[in-house]
Amino acid sequence: APTAKTGLVYDGDSHALVDPGTVSGGTMYYSLDESDWNTTVPTGTNAGNYRVYWKIVGDADHVDVDQQDLSVTIGKKTPTLTVSPTSVTFTSSDVVNTTKEVQITYDGDGDFYYNYDDDNHDSGGIEMVSYSIDASTKKLTITRASDKTGNVTITVGTKATTNYSSASQSITVKFRSTAL
Repeated sequence: APTAKTGLVYDGDSHALVDPGTVSGGTMYYSLDESDWNTTVPTGTNAGNYRVYWKIVGDADHVDVDQQDLSVTIGKKTPTLTVSPTSVTFTSSDVVNTTKEVQITYDGDGDFYYNYDDDNHDSGGIEMVSYSIDASTKKLTITRASDKTGNVTITVGTKATTNYSSASQSITVKFRSTAL
């Protein structure tokens, strides 16, 4: 009898879903939909759960083995998401509207999201930073929005997709009243 493959993880390639069984006195057939049967071991590419059906059609001297099934999973890939640098400092010499860039490296798919913690506003409600991501260059541009001091944490991430798990990284943005 065939056995389900284990440990499969999405990588963009097609993978056999089962290790084939050996048959003496008949022919092993496989299907993913219970209607299209053939002798080729079925494959899967995308992350998800697959049901592989199999049966043996015996030759003239052997009986058939009724249809059975196996459950196989191709897991989502855990993407790598990094930011460089992980900390950005604006000093007193960095006037309002000064920008700094952070490079994002990501090997998954899906759109980026970003958000910041509640400390982005000083006690008067003035934003200390604004930012945007250019998805084509994977650069986060951080702009000093006021002359206030403090720290802000910006989180960059992606949501889970069909084939990838979610991922996120944080960048600490520091606003200082003195030059370094």
